Amino acid sequence: MKKYYYYKFILILIFSIGIQTLQAQELQYLGFHFKKENKKKWKTSFELYNNLVVVKLALGEKDTLNFVLDTGVSYSLIIDPQIAQDFQLPRHRDIEIYGADKKTIIQGYASTIEKARLGKLLVDNLPLIVLKEDLFHLSEYAGIPIHGLIGYDLFGTFIIDIDYQNQVLVIHNPKKYKKKPRGKKTRVLPIEIHQLKPYLKAQTQIEEEQSFSANLLIDTGAGHSLLLEKQYNENVFIPEPNISGILGAALGGEIEGNIARINRLELGDFIFKKVITSFPDSSRYEIEDLPYYDGSIGYGLLKRFYVTIDYPNQELILKPNEDFAEPFFHNKTGIHLKAQAPHYDIIKVAYLYQNSPAIEAGLMIGDILLSIDNQMVSRMDLGHIYQLLEKDVGESIQMLVERDGELKFAEIITREGL
Repeated sequence: MKKYYYYKFILILIFSIGIQTLQAQELQYLGFHFKKENKKKWKTSFELYNNLVVVKLALGEKDTLNFVLDTGVSYSLIIDPQIAQDFQLPRHRDIEIYGADKKTIIQGYASTIEKARLGKLLVDNLPLIVLKEDLFHLSEYAGIPIHGLIGYDLFGTFIIDIDYQNQVLVIHNPKKYKKKPRGKKTRVLPIEIHQLKPYLKAQTQIEEEQSFSANLLIDTGAGHSLLLEKQYNENVFIPEPNISGILGAALGGEIEGNIARINRLELGDFIFKKVITSFPDSSRYEIEDLPYYDGSIGYGLLKRFYVTIDYPNQELILKPNEDFAEPFFHNKTGIHLKAQAPHYDIIKVAYLYQNSPAIEAGLMIGDILLSIDNQMVSRMDLGHIYQLLEKDVGESIQMLVERDGELKFAEIITREGL
């Protein structure tokens, strides 16, 4: 069984002030580049932590930092402010960013990384935003320290292949890129770049009687399969049955909403049925100035393909892999977990869906997870732990947890809630 999580790790940022600030810096802007201009490509592995694509950015001679590759953000960000202090990154100008709830004001500042390295890619004078406080706690969801996110600065410069199954990236030099012969199953979809983020159009059908076109953000930093926004498209509604709960995190706090199945989604002539879809509660937050934004597709869909994201030519190339035909499942236990800082080796129950198998088994928020089916979890990453929880519907999961210093046993019988 594969992973299907619905936490949304997108930074909802309007960086007009930040863009002006960064453009005002008198720097020789290079960003990411190959050491040799004529190099054609670079192939490397990446780590997948709870659906996040994580790469190593070397900042300094020995320090290697974990950055998420996220097409859902524009400028690169450092979300761990201690890193900026440790490496004495310059502070060009303070920036205030409104949170997704339009109430919370997040403090940050424009900065620059003068020298760094991402494998065989060099980094020179990379403009970025430093958040003064880690409001997302991505490390708790990933189970490892997450220091920042990289978006347009990388994707806008190169053509990038993502092989989710084998956890391999291929970074192509657009000037040397030669299109490969495409097999019968490969499809090339046009995309548009808005505010430095990629969008595609997809035919969407929530229930059988009506279909409509939706502008969907291609979001490699999101764990869900599909997310649709009610506040931007009058055709979007929440079908029955549905489950309410926490969908993920954004600036200003957690995002609440509903999860349901829609009847049909078409990406070109790739057709998906009964897609698990997240519907954020639009009364709790707001994104301004996005007339083209109806929602997003994330890991749950992208992982079914060999993906090529080509900003320079505005194309998304999809070739189905072995996961293509897998059915869409919602969380069959009702559990969401977090890893506790600073070592992320203590795993706690962070959230439980109402009327879920986990609640029926007696689990509670705050329980410390010790073992699953007699396998100790202290040395496992969160992705491995979730894999142990993803049994077939109707199977039993034996769990040992600690609550207020006492050991508690629980048996969960998995079921599909949608």
